[in-house]
Parts: sequence; structure tokens; C-alpha cells
Amino acid sequence: MLTAFNESVDVLRQLGTGVVEIELPPLALYNATAFLIARSEGFAIHEKTLRERPRDYGALARDRLTIGAYIRASDAVQAMRRRLILAETTTAAMRGLDAILLPTAPDPRRASASFRPISVTSARPT
Repeated sequence: MLTAFNESVDVLRQLGTGVVEIELPPLALYNATAFLIARSEGFAIHEKTLRERPRDYGALARDRLTIGAYIRASDAVQAMRRRLILAETTTAAMRGLDAILLPTAPDPRRASASFRPISVTSARPT
């Protein structure tokens, strides 16, 4: 996966795209923040139906949504504050850039820990 990603970045360079490395907080921090917010908001949205008609949901969806019932309000609020900080940090890192390129994998636990995020600026005609 990382080899294919690096090859795609090389193609962008050959096409005249400026490529620079940027620093972002660890991906695990983004994932943990998103998990807490998604689970707590998901439960809040579906709580009434989950309680009254739980069989309207498949087992996996019901389990994922129910997790939100066990997230403390203080943890959800902290996650929302952290989301704002992460958004501001990402915005600052992208100032003057057009995109962030990251290798992806369906299972983030299997993704390589050795990659570094980079951003690109488009090759604009002068």
C-alpha cells in the first residue's frame, strides 16, 4: 500500500505539482475523537427507537448505537472541544495548500505507521 501511495505522489511531482510534508496530530487522535462523537450523537438520535423497537435495527447497528449510551457527557463534550482543535490544526497546516494526500486502508489497525502526511499545491499556469 505504501509503495503504491509513494508512486502516486511521484506521478503528481512529474506532472508539476508541488509536494510538501506537513505535521498533523496523530491519526489515532482524530479516530478517537470521531468515535466518541459519532457514538454519542448516534445514540442520542436513535435512543427513543432503540428503547421502543430495538428489533428495527440489525444486531451490528444496535450494538454500535448502544455504545453511545455509555459515553459520559463530559467525555462527549471534551471530544467536541478536541474536534474543534483538530479542525483548526488541520486548517492551519493546509494554509496555502490544495489537498492532503494520505494512504488509506479499510482497516486502520493494519495501516503502516511509517507514513507521513503530505500536502500538495496544484501546478497552476503562470
